[in-house]
Amino acid sequence: MSLNRILVPLDLSAAGLRGLPLAKTFAADYGARLLVLHVLEDIDLPSVYGEDIANPLYDLYPEIKDRTRVEIQRAVSAAAGPDVEPEIHFAEGAAAEAIVAFAEAHEVDLIMLTRTGRRGLTHLLMGSTADGVVRSATCPVLVVPVEEDGPSS
Repeated sequence: MSLNRILVPLDLSAAGLRGLPLAKTFAADYGARLLVLHVLEDIDLPSVYGEDIANPLYDLYPEIKDRTRVEIQRAVSAAAGPDVEPEIHFAEGAAAEAIVAFAEAHEVDLIMLTRTGRRGLTHLLMGSTADGVVRSATCPVLVVPVEEDGPSS
């Protein structure tokens, strides 16, 4: 199998960071580029401002990208595994849709993500980012299961 581009969507949650060592190992073993994508999910600004504002936070607060870029770089460097230099990218919108669109636009060979987040009724009603990516991606997707601290619901 040939892997040239591995996409790792990263939300910087503790559980999400637990998949980084495996992603770094895959990238090093295959000589692949490690593309890290941070998606800023849409928020309901019309209720706050009374009007639609397109791409608000990155445009209004560019320091969000700068701070996030530093945190991603720090997280990748701190994660166990071989030294791999990530290419850090940003997107806005619904996470699963943004991840799949990015993967297609950048001809990604593999998406590696950690199953984290929603549980119980919220998961049943809204699904998860991992589920959405698996259902929609046109390339292989590796979902890394992560044991979270504390009881599961």
